[in-house]
Order: sequence, then C-alpha cells, then structure tokens
Amino acid sequence: MLDGPPGIGKSFWARRLGRLLVVPTTAIEATNENASFGIVGSQRGWGNAAPGRLISTMIMERVGNPVVVVDEVEKSGTARTMSGRAFGLAEALLPLLEPMTAKCWSCPFYL
Repeated sequence: MLDGPPGIGKSFWARRLGRLLVVPTTAIEATNENASFGIVGSQRGWGNAAPGRLISTMIMERVGNPVVVVDEVEKSGTARTMSGRAFGLAEALLPLLEPMTAKCWSCPFYL
C-alpha cells in the first residue's frame, strides 16, 4: 500500500513495479468503481454476476500473484441495497490486505 501527498508518482511507481517484476499488472480506477464487485466479483444468482478483476487477471494471465493497482481508493463510492447493506470498495479490500484473512479468501463468484 502506498500513501502520500497527491502528485508524487505513487500510481506510476506501482505500475512500474509490476513491469520491473515482470508480472501481469492491472489498474483499477476507484473513482469509476462505486462498489466492491469490480475487484472481488459478485455471487452467482445476481443477473450480472461475474468474477472480479483480481481473479479475472489471475485466470487470463495464468499467474497467481499479479500486481493490482487500485488508484484513488479514498474517492470511491459505496453502493447500498434497499435494505441498507453496503458494498464499498474499501470493505472489499480489507480482507485482501490482512494476511491471515487473505490466505483463505474466496471469490464469491466461484463459491
């Protein structure tokens, strides 16, 4: 995770790191994502169910550890259901960033 003031090159550095490590790199612009579905996917049964960009990149590139750059996380929105359940981008990222939880994380689409 990179943190710092705007305009110092965090996004550039993260993308460059993927190229230098010679691993597939995908970038997700969080300002365009208003829910967690774009990153982690959605459960089957929804009309538009699909795996997220994380799993899709792994499958397409056949690499288990791509670099995923999520840019502008603090500006992402949160989608809410009629019952008030939130599907925010930050909530989707938390289980992926904590090592013990990330080890047993499962894509909701493939459950």
